[in-house]
Amino acid sequence: MIALAGVAVDAEQLDAEVQERHHEPLIEFTNERSDSVAVNSHIGTEALDHDARRDAQFEEKARRGMWIFLVALAALQTYFVQEMLAALFLFTLAFAVFAVIALAFYLANRASQASLERVEPIARVAARAGRRTYGFIEDVSKKPFRRPHSEIAP
Repeated sequence: MIALAGVAVDAEQLDAEVQERHHEPLIEFTNERSDSVAVNSHIGTEALDHDARRDAQFEEKARRGMWIFLVALAALQTYFVQEMLAALFLFTLAFAVFAVIALAFYLANRASQASLERVEPIARVAARAGRRTYGFIEDVSKKPFRRPHSEIAP
């Protein structure tokens, strides 16, 4: 069976009928669905080969069209992917900026804690010295500058 233009044709039966009517230049065979197949009786099965070539050409055009469609689809997807990659790059850049800012705050906090740990013993000594100095100044300020019963010079 050969499928020709959507019609199933038995090649042996077709060859037998072509041999019977070889004197007619062009014969038309009809099947039960009223579809017709034209065969040149002088050429015989070469007409079928011609139709097969025509079908092959159609398939080649269809295949070429399919590839063109797939390339166009891939190009659109590539453009979409490019857009998505650009958005990903921008969001990554923004995330990196925020991460650097957060890291700077974290490092500043850790540095201040470390410096306070180092300075704390020194600050305690300075605070004790400051309290002693303040007490001394307070005591000195309570004492009068003049001796009692002294007179002011003329």
